[in-house]
Amino acid sequence: MTFVLQPAYGRDYKSKGAAVADFLEGKDFIHASRDFTGGGTYINRPLIPAGAWVQIRYAANRKVFAFRCGQEPAPLRAVS
Repeated sequence: MTFVLQPAYGRDYKSKGAAVADFLEGKDFIHASRDFTGGGTYINRPLIPAGAWVQIRYAANRKVFAFRCGQEPAPLRAVS
């Protein structure tokens, strides 16, 4: 199963690194998967099974990136 996620509570991300950082922190996203009939329910990292495909939409839902849960790309890190 693929989990299509959109930022919840009015959040938006300019980069995939920022979205991954919030995903790894366990922040809520809107579960917007086509094959999911609950439509618009909230979901976070602990509720997604390891190995499942995850797609996170960002940049006002114009961009998307995918990864397997448990194999997330590196989150955005502050540069000093």
